[in-house]
This record gives sequence, C-alpha cells and structure tokens, in this order.
Amino acid sequence: MQISKLVPGAEQNNYKMQRTKEAEVRLAFFRELQTQTMVFISYLPIQVILGTETANKYEIKNSLGQRIYFAVEESICFNRTFCSTLRSCVLKITDNSGQEVITVNRPLRCNSCWCPCYLQELEIQAPPGSIVGYVAQKWDPFLPKFTIQNANKEDILKIVGPGATCGCFGDVDFELRIISHAHISGPPGHIGYPGPQAGYAVPPPGYASPGPVGFPVQHQPVTGHPGAPTQVPWMPAPLPPLNCPPGLEYLTQIDQLLIHQQIELLEVLIGFETNNKYEIKNSLGQRIYFAAEDTDCCTRNCCGPSRPFTMRILDNMGREVITLERPLRCTSCCFPCCLQEIEIQAPPGVPVGYVTQTWHPCLPKFTIQNERREDVLRISGPCVICSCCADIDFEVKSLDDKYVVGKISKHWTGLIKELFTDVDNFGIQFPLDLDVKMKAVMLGACFLIDFMFFEMTRGEQRAGVW
Repeated sequence: MQISKLVPGAEQNNYKMQRTKEAEVRLAFFRELQTQTMVFISYLPIQVILGTETANKYEIKNSLGQRIYFAVEESICFNRTFCSTLRSCVLKITDNSGQEVITVNRPLRCNSCWCPCYLQELEIQAPPGSIVGYVAQKWDPFLPKFTIQNANKEDILKIVGPGATCGCFGDVDFELRIISHAHISGPPGHIGYPGPQAGYAVPPPGYASPGPVGFPVQHQPVTGHPGAPTQVPWMPAPLPPLNCPPGLEYLTQIDQLLIHQQIELLEVLIGFETNNKYEIKNSLGQRIYFAAEDTDCCTRNCCGPSRPFTMRILDNMGREVITLERPLRCTSCCFPCCLQEIEIQAPPGVPVGYVTQTWHPCLPKFTIQNERREDVLRISGPCVICSCCADIDFEVKSLDDKYVVGKISKHWTGLIKELFTDVDNFGIQFPLDLDVKMKAVMLGACFLIDFMFFEMTRGEQRAGVW
C-alpha cells in the first residue's frame, strides 16, 4: 500500500502490519461473500468425508435475509480434532466492511452435566478488547440452563432449553427469560423510541416499534428473503396517517394487492409439506410485505390444508406488522358448527378484524367483521371451484349483497404449476378509500381461501363442487 509511505519513522512498520491485517480480514470476508456456494464445495467435503474438523463459519442475517455479520471460528487444528465440541476457541464477528466488531472467547471447560464445577462460559467483547458481557452455564441435572451477564458479572437474563435437545423433524427452542429489568433499558442517554400514533391503541409488549432515524437495517443492501428473487424493489414507505396501525400505511395508497406464493423445492420433489411463503406486491410489482407461515412439521404433514397456522407478515424493515391466526376448525360444508375462521392482528396482539365462514349448502361464503365482531362485508365464491385455464373470483359485497366493492381472485398460473405444485397467485381488489384495517382483513381472507380451496392434499388439488 502506498499510503504507508506517508507514515514516517518507527511507526511505519506497525502501521503497515495493521493495514495488512485489515486488508487480509477484508479480503477473506469479501471472498467469502462473493463465493458463498464455494464454502459448501471446498470445506464441507473435508469435514464430511475425512472427518477432519474445520473452523466453523456462520452468516448472521436479519428477518429480511440481509446479512448483518459474518462469523469465523479461530482455533488450531489440534484443538478442533482432539477436543472436538469441548475445544476452546475465539469467534471473530465482522461487519459488512470486514471490520471485526465482536469477539467471542470460549475457554476450555468441563462438559459434564453431573459435575457442577468448571462449567461452560463465553466472554463477549464489543469492540474487541472491551468486555460487554458473559454467558455462563448454570448447573442443572436435567435441563440446559445459562445466564446472560453484563460486564460486571451481574445476572440479566437466563436461557432455558428442553430436556431432549434433538432436532429431529422440528425446531429446538431455548427460551430467553428476564431476571432483572435494571440493565436492559438501553445505553446511557437512551430515551426510548417513538410512541404509537395518536388515537391508536398501544401495541402489546414485544412489538418492534419503529426505531430512530438511521436504524441500520434501512441502509443494508437488500438481498431479499431466503428463497425469494433478488433485486425485487420495495415500495417506498408513505407517511403514516392518523389512526393507522403501524405498518399499514402502505395500504392507504393502493387499491390492489398481488400475492405470489414461493415454490418450495423440497415440497415439489418429495411431497414433504413445508411452511408457505408469500410475496405481497402492489400493481407496480413493488414488494410491500413478505408473509411466512409459522407451524410445526407435525401439524403441516398430519393436518394438511386444514391445519391451524400463524401467518407472520413483515414490512420492508423486517417488522412484523400483521399476524394472522387460524384455529383448527371443521372443514365439511355439511355441518354448520365449528366453521372456519381467521383472526387478523395489526400490530401483533391487537385484533383489527375477523373473517368467519358462513354456512351455505351450495356456495362458499364468508363474513368480514371488525374488531368488535360486527359484520362489515360479505365474500361469496362460485359453486364450482376449479382453476382450469381461468381465474376464480370471490366477490366482496356489501351486507345486503347489492353492491360489489371488491374481489379476491385466484389467478391461473399455468398447467405445470397447477398440476405439480400448490403454488398459488392471488389478486385482491378493493376501493382506495376503504378503511385500512378492512384492507388488512381482506388480505387475511385471501390466505384463508388459499388454504381452504387451493392447497394440495397428497398430490390432488382441493377442487370441485362446493
């Protein structure tokens, strides 16, 4: 580097070494960034085929799938091979410029749950050299337990895991619980975040309210959600009007929504039901929201399209702005009890409306209700529900059925997709001046209709005479 020529005297060598180390770290980071798939080709076969333990590498992303940090283990080959998972190591976490921002140190400790001495511990430094906290294992003969401590070794949070930590066909959750509120209120000088808009109910605890100006997620390069097409433009966030739930301001300026379900290769190849994911766009093709189903493996594959689910809808900041809750209900049109229903919350925890099935022997009918369960609109579908080379429309009408105020359409996606996948595309049309909460409820109605009529069950589409 020619810049080192500007540093005179004895400081030149130290400065050159420092710049060289920074360049090596950044080069390794950008090489890893540009050739992510090569990691699985170059490194994993050594560990899988020969059994030689290699240094672990991790990508740390936000809920939008944007990479925030890249973590690399730093340990010697002897420790990795002979100490295995007990090994002491240093984990170096770098940001998107290749700068090391967090260092995690793990000393060599005992790993027996029957020995309460010399338990596992992590030291966290941010920036490197400045200790900000610790994670210490707590002895328990049956459950994995840990304590999160601050820099003064004061207990702040605790982590509790399950008795059987086996990720066989399901997630393994370690719960994070609060011990003390004294040290989790933010950095010095922190005065909190903007409150809810005037006239709107206070969001429940745990809702991610909009952060201050300069929130870092806004300035990260958009890489899309996992499995989503890259470089899909997001709709710019408009100014929120009064009495509008946070995150629903996008719906104030549009009269049409397009919902595109993503193809899951695992589901196509072996028929294994996976969580559904959807892109929600405006008529210009700009992405407004991203929706992801949240159900366990057993429920998806045993209950099929009739399964209860939670659908989480995120905005372009990664905030969960809408939550859809569908309980387990009856699916037969011959019985008027325990009919289908979905609850729409915006923000999560605050109901803004419901969609309830109305019993009818010949037609699929639903009622849109507000947060007080008062009927607002009705939805009526066709008697024959078969998407054969044509769209299927569910009309949204006034309560007296005299006026059509909108519609939910299942779009024909082509012969190949219709036969071999359960990927569906929908369109929702509503008046521009419709209450923004009712627009969100119509979005929930679209997902309920998708699961009731257009999800595939063991290779056969649920179509026919209602």
